[in-house]
Amino acid sequence: MRGVDILYCEAPFADADRDQALRRYHLTARQAGTLARMAGAKRLEVFHFSPRYDGQADRLYSEADRAFRGELEPDGPV
Repeated sequence: MRGVDILYCEAPFADADRDQALRRYHLTARQAGTLARMAGAKRLEVFHFSPRYDGQADRLYSEADRAFRGELEPDGPV
């Protein structure tokens, strides 16, 4: 993935629900942002949000974007 223009990455869960994400073998929005940052992606597009966040997509976009820009430190395994 190193240096990709656009990284499309699933992000079904918020970081606050990372235990659930781990149990379901999915990423959090924060982990998706961290992966994109580590890969040197130019842009990140997250998708595949859990229905529990219905009407809260902005929350997941924001979390992923903040991690991608380095405003959130990596937290847990990526």
